[in-house]
Amino acid sequence: MNADQIRSMASLPFQPFQVHTASGESYSIAHPELYWLDPDGEVLLVKDRKAGVVLIDVAAVTECVRPQKGGKPKAT
Repeated sequence: MNADQIRSMASLPFQPFQVHTASGESYSIAHPELYWLDPDGEVLLVKDRKAGVVLIDVAAVTECVRPQKGGKPKAT
């Protein structure tokens, strides 16, 4: 994934989504104020309910998914 794809996921109207990394971690972004993408698009900061504040190298993001009705995530 790249920064533009992450920005697209977070576009308005905002819908919650999850970020998955190459290390197998996943972080929920439930509100647009709970993430920040640096201007160069290299670092993603996420305030996750479980993990706290996490800095993620955008190059390590493997996918972003939105929960679908019924609880199954939809990859984009």
